[in-house]
Amino acid sequence: MGYVNSNGYPPTCQELAELLGVASANAAFSHLKALQRKGFITLSTGISRGIRINGHKEPMKAVQLLSELINNVPGSRERAIAYLKMSGANL
Repeated sequence: MGYVNSNGYPPTCQELAELLGVASANAAFSHLKALQRKGFITLSTGISRGIRINGHKEPMKAVQLLSELINNVPGSRERAIAYLKMSGANL
């Protein structure tokens, strides 16, 4: 959300890769697809900046969890699952 608040639009996959410190835009896209499968975000196909965070209740929590998952922070998977359940996602 910080990127969107600063720039007025979501990052591209390449920009996201640079922000997250991952090797490539494909790596960033893989993480985005995982978040989409879990219901955190919606990706618009064919649009470079087509990332939308679902549910405006706690968008910063979703971003924090994404960062933790990407960086393999211990316990991040469990926190992400708990957050999804709390948000009403069917797992």
